[in-house]
Amino acid sequence: MEEEQLAYNSDSGEEHVDIDAMSDDGGAQVGWIKWFCSLEGHEFLTEIDEDFIKDQFNLYGLQATFPKDKFKTCVKMILSPLAPNEEDLADEHFLELNQEASDLYGLIHSRYINTPRGIAKIYQKFLSGVYGYCPRALCDKQKVLPVGLSDSLKTSRFKVFCPRCEEVYLPKFRNVNIDGAYFGTSFPHVFLKHYPEAVILPPKIYLYEPKIYGFKICGKRGSKYHKPAEGTIKYVEDSLTGIDKEKLYKEFKSQNKENSGSQQQQQTATADSARGVQTQLKNLNLGAEQSTKTQINFNQASQNPSTTRKDGNEDSEASVINQGGKNKKKNKKNKNRQ
Repeated sequence: MEEEQLAYNSDSGEEHVDIDAMSDDGGAQVGWIKWFCSLEGHEFLTEIDEDFIKDQFNLYGLQATFPKDKFKTCVKMILSPLAPNEEDLADEHFLELNQEASDLYGLIHSRYINTPRGIAKIYQKFLSGVYGYCPRALCDKQKVLPVGLSDSLKTSRFKVFCPRCEEVYLPKFRNVNIDGAYFGTSFPHVFLKHYPEAVILPPKIYLYEPKIYGFKICGKRGSKYHKPAEGTIKYVEDSLTGIDKEKLYKEFKSQNKENSGSQQQQQTATADSARGVQTQLKNLNLGAEQSTKTQINFNQASQNPSTTRKDGNEDSEASVINQGGKNKKKNKKNKNRQ
């Protein structure tokens, strides 16, 4: 590590913080990472390897969230082999820089715990129950995992995720003030991909029967009039054995098949009936058109009877005149012959 001195200048430009002089009192040297993770409430965090922090690829994109003059100073503080002493913690400017370094360490921590080495460290804490247990009774003290509801800083405090009921709860330790971005939103799901069998517990049988002074309640569990709830209820499935679950799943599948078959039959029946109705309507429309046409012709004929009679008289008169002319011509020809 370079021995050059980096200072954090205040707004006035006069005061500065000497990082290389931190805890230079001749005692045992404890790095900043160990000191930070040993603080009260920070036992949930893991110690990040220095090689991971020194790799610039792992810090890509984090410089945008911090000022340029503070970013390098914070990295140097995190990698410092010395821990701050009481004089350093009494300095306001040092505390401001230390808060910036803590946030940077948290963002790096959220990336580190998604690596195989980081997941292995969290797994050891998980087995020892550092993060607590699920408060839900049916989960039977299932161990929980840390999770954040946002990947950005200063949005919400970290929560705990139960891999059995898949719900998020407030941590049991209310005095712990750790940002949710220190763990991120993806860590529990990445952890379960690596250790699926170590988290999910086998189902247990719960045969609680409600009673009043030793007497069973009508309609409740244990009573002969009890009717179990129907449908896919999540909390009921937790109290069943594997054989009972298989029976339920088979019943649900058979019911779904029957429902789908009846629905198809209903659909075909409705389609056939709709076609028959359409053909009947077409026939009715054609009959109505023909009846209207005949009615119109009948109405026209009934309204103008005189015109039809005149036309008939004129035709008869014209035929009589033609016959008379033809007779006259025949008489003239006969006279001429004589």
